[in-house]
Amino acid sequence: MANVKECRFVVDVDGDLRKVCRIVFPKNDASLYLIPYGRNNRYWWGEGRFAAGQQRATFKNRNEAPANAIPKLSIHESGQVHVKTVSTGDYEAGPLHTGPLWKFRGEHLASISIDSLQSLPLTGKKKAKPKSPDFCLRASDVGHSRRFALYANGKAPDFAVPTKARVTMNRAGLPAPLHIGIEVYSQEWLAAPDDAGVTIIAGWKADSAETLREDSLLWVRAL
Repeated sequence: MANVKECRFVVDVDGDLRKVCRIVFPKNDASLYLIPYGRNNRYWWGEGRFAAGQQRATFKNRNEAPANAIPKLSIHESGQVHVKTVSTGDYEAGPLHTGPLWKFRGEHLASISIDSLQSLPLTGKKKAKPKSPDFCLRASDVGHSRRFALYANGKAPDFAVPTKARVTMNRAGLPAPLHIGIEVYSQEWLAAPDDAGVTIIAGWKADSAETLREDSLLWVRAL
């Protein structure tokens, strides 16, 4: 996908289309804004940390957003990552620095984790607009969950893992187009329906062997 302004991640769960998050690609630079959908319109944000070599993160500093203040996780071309609210633009958490995105060579950029497929909010028909398409996943094993992972490469459309889709960002000032790869992973059901939601995490960078360094991260969560 090229020249895309934004896209939604949606899941077709037994014929019901459910929305996960929205990603906005601003036209002035190669940044990404990730905004989760919550069926109850409740949102949180905070910080976390990966211990060296570990796959599980420790989350802290849980903050609930005020009513109607949806948080977005911003990953800027410069490598700065922070959390702001969509409606007010208030700065909430960060910044962290991963390094300029054009220096990435296929490494992990961000993850969107779904606790339970059936907990996702329902949406209407799939969007077919070229500049704001839906990335749709069909799922039949509703007892499981999913994780969408984003990877970045500032040189070529090559990533640490095979990807199901990619977005190419042509922006003035970049030495070459920035390529974003999208992959989906199955995972175990993570939370009871009343507590299930969507969590977006970013702000760390894996090494070339895809193992995690000790590093901080930022997260936003929708319920």
